[in-house]
Amino acid sequence: KTVAIITKAHPLSSFSSSIQDGMNASIGSGDSWESHAEDTIRSGQSLNDQRIVSSICKQAPQILEELDKMGLPLNRDSEGLFRLNKLIGSSSARAATVDDITGHALMQVLYEQALKGDVKFLEEWYASSLIVEGGQCKGVIGIEVATGKLEMFPAKSVVLATGGIRRLYEPSTASFLCTSDGIAMAYRAGANLSDMEMVEYHPFVIKNSPIAISELILAKGIELNDSAGAEIPIAFNENETLLHNLSRTIAQEIEAKGESHLLLKSSLSAQEVSSTFFMTNARLGMLLKADLSKDSIPVAPAMNRILGGIATDELGATSIPGLYAAGECSNSGFHGAGSLNGNILLYSVVSGLRAGAAAVEYSNSSSITQPSNDSLEIQKSSLGSLLEMEPKNSVAAIRSQLSTIMNEKVGLTRNEAGLKEASDLITTLKTQFKEAGISNKSLGYNFELLHHHEVGFLLDTAETIVSSSLARKESRGVHYRTDF
Repeated sequence: KTVAIITKAHPLSSFSSSIQDGMNASIGSGDSWESHAEDTIRSGQSLNDQRIVSSICKQAPQILEELDKMGLPLNRDSEGLFRLNKLIGSSSARAATVDDITGHALMQVLYEQALKGDVKFLEEWYASSLIVEGGQCKGVIGIEVATGKLEMFPAKSVVLATGGIRRLYEPSTASFLCTSDGIAMAYRAGANLSDMEMVEYHPFVIKNSPIAISELILAKGIELNDSAGAEIPIAFNENETLLHNLSRTIAQEIEAKGESHLLLKSSLSAQEVSSTFFMTNARLGMLLKADLSKDSIPVAPAMNRILGGIATDELGATSIPGLYAAGECSNSGFHGAGSLNGNILLYSVVSGLRAGAAAVEYSNSSSITQPSNDSLEIQKSSLGSLLEMEPKNSVAAIRSQLSTIMNEKVGLTRNEAGLKEASDLITTLKTQFKEAGISNKSLGYNFELLHHHEVGFLLDTAETIVSSSLARKESRGVHYRTDF
């Protein structure tokens, strides 16, 4: 089989590269997959699919072993055993790491394996829509960034691994690539979504940046103060697994004091920083000219990730035959209403492995006819109309307004009045978006055109999050309704 990956940026630009908290696996003394599963379900407030939680927690040690054999340079102790970290919410030390660059190192290793396996990478192409005919997914329509050329990519199966929705919120830990492309394409094609209301915030994101203080640092201990130097009491309870809950407390503290941020100081020694947290310290040095071992860092809560997404089964299959999803754009029910620290990379790897294998099996066993040119012609017509239109509204302004609406009314806390207001405002923005157009009429390297597609995806995703938030009339995990 020929495997091709369509990606709008270099593969190693994936948001996964920035994840630092390691990968959970119950390989430590006294730990068990059952304990890992219990911690995961407690963190997910029992909204998890318990069968899938058990399955992934059982598989985690094997996954870690396979990555080790591939060359992932996991930290080890003096006896050569994996050095495991006990993160907030876990009853045992089970997070294996590569210093503070676990996601980055993992992406390097998996990219090498993909090249070794002759996977074809189509870089600087972005998918604009799925091809669904006769109730089956038969490929995607892609646009080449360099030329603006529209092309049909027929496929016997498609796996969406497009990441999260971070650009939908401001402030957030957003990479510019996190624009909900896969979730929106699946939604437009008629695929089921689930738990879209489960939007998770991180309590300690560095002011005026998208960088969160790693859970590895939090687990070592921190001190929190206001600008006047008064200490803010903070205690991480082992049974309080949701950092998102802490985000609400921190936000309330900031508002009560009339400040824009608090000051965080780590308990790390200079030796620990230089040996294990060198990447974090380098970023702090560039951003703030600060040192993690001695300086206080300005922090405030910001949106971090979505736990819902394209609904899949245990193998990554969606409600559309031939379409699969993996990673943050997917939702098999593993995380539930709150993610356990150390489970994000684990879920991405396992869901990708399973979706890939299932997609191959589907391709081998299904007789799928070549798609018609209908989807391509529709896209060409839409592109032509967009280029002819004189822009009446700013796409950038629409995205900015959208991110503010989502943070203020569909953020850390929600209520019916605010959600209904958000729904009305998003409807207005969608109307404005139809007349937004683009001023750059060229085709080659037209990033205004790319941005237009992305904002369209974000608007559709926002609609689903608001609808889901209205429908869940309770507070559970990261979904907090002040009226329930």
